[in-house]
Amino acid sequence: MSRIHGIERLSAALNNPEVLQTAVRSMPSLLHCLLVTMAEDRNYRVATSSIGAVRGLIASLPHAVLQDHLPQIVAGLTRHIGGAGKVNLKIETVQVAKELMRIMKPNPVVEVLFTSECIGAKSSKVSQFRVAINSLKSHLVTKKCRQPILAAARSQA
Repeated sequence: MSRIHGIERLSAALNNPEVLQTAVRSMPSLLHCLLVTMAEDRNYRVATSSIGAVRGLIASLPHAVLQDHLPQIVAGLTRHIGGAGKVNLKIETVQVAKELMRIMKPNPVVEVLFTSECIGAKSSKVSQFRVAINSLKSHLVTKKCRQPILAAARSQA
């Protein structure tokens, strides 16, 4: 069985509520596997399938579970937006991030983006993402919106 087929079977299995309930107990390991191990595979189809499985997972998880694992999910997604990776993987990652913000609302996701795990990370893969976040931060300051987020970001800097 190929890795892509295995990821697709995992994604399909996670649609079953009983399997999903069992997976919640080992969510950090599952997220690490999908967002780091498989998503950094040299085969871009394996990596893209893995990020696609994350999309299905976040659509199936209860809101409270997503909230508990939001830092790990957001940090994992930011690893694939910056850097010189495949464009297909970046597009899939952005789609997953949009879906996450649709489900969770943007505010909690943006708050996680301004933490040291994301914007303060020393990884070169995150450097392009950091520039984009700083640009977003400047835009928010000029538009005078989301003041609580910006105040928290300024206090951390």
